[in-house]
Amino acid sequence: QEQQTDSGGQYIPECFPVYIELRRFRNETVDIFQAIVKEFDSCGLPDSADFVTLCLKEGKLLLLFDGVDEVPTEKLEEVIQNISDFTDKYDQNRIITSCRTAFYKTFFHKFVDVELAAFNDNQIKTFSENWFSSETDKEIKAASNFTSLLFSAEHRSTLELARTPLLMTFLCLVYDDSQKLPSNRSSLYRRALMILMEKWAAEKRVHNAPIYADLHVELEMELLAEIAANAYSEGHILFSEQQLIQQISEFMRNTLNAPPGLNARRILEAIEIQQGLLVE
Repeated sequence: QEQQTDSGGQYIPECFPVYIELRRFRNETVDIFQAIVKEFDSCGLPDSADFVTLCLKEGKLLLLFDGVDEVPTEKLEEVIQNISDFTDKYDQNRIITSCRTAFYKTFFHKFVDVELAAFNDNQIKTFSENWFSSETDKEIKAASNFTSLLFSAEHRSTLELARTPLLMTFLCLVYDDSQKLPSNRSSLYRRALMILMEKWAAEKRVHNAPIYADLHVELEMELLAEIAANAYSEGHILFSEQQLIQQISEFMRNTLNAPPGLNARRILEAIEIQQGLLVE
């Protein structure tokens, strides 16, 4: 949808923003209209159904559908079709959907696809300044001290973690605790890895079905460590899909006595899509 902007290029929507988490349809009937009505109901707005109907007809809503990748597989097609039909019916409104890049398969043909890039150096500095913005932080120059550490040669590898917004938040929290970054980077990486593997999914309450019944987080760490160790010893930083599938299959057979028919490709896709630890 065309955006209204001022001379500074800032988006100024003359409409009501409505945030809908698509994972809610795990336990609810897929009904976009009722989902919007519920959001206004929760704000205590009387006659919210009539109000939503009027807003939709006049194009006064900015609809933010978050997390296409969090929709259960059995409901994904229904949710996509409902959003597409809804968009066709109320095309005067502004509609934005979000999805993890690895999961997205051009689901919405009438939308403009935009990919969010990793933080660049200036964005990392801006994030730090916004995070450490209290009067106390300003007095001790927490933001500049933190970014000086991040951009130092000693923490060059840690800087790469900061390019992911979720892990940038994690690094700010770590620094906030002690006003320094751990010298033991392997410990820092492990904690960041656990956030991507476990805590994110737990907080979002998604992906309840395990990748494989016995492949718990600690065991998956062993699997990833084995893949990394083999690659490191051979000087490789790139892997073919088939190489990874073979390594996963062998690991599962040797460690869990998994059956020959194990779908190692599904495990690989889950590591890529759910956790973002492998990038195609």
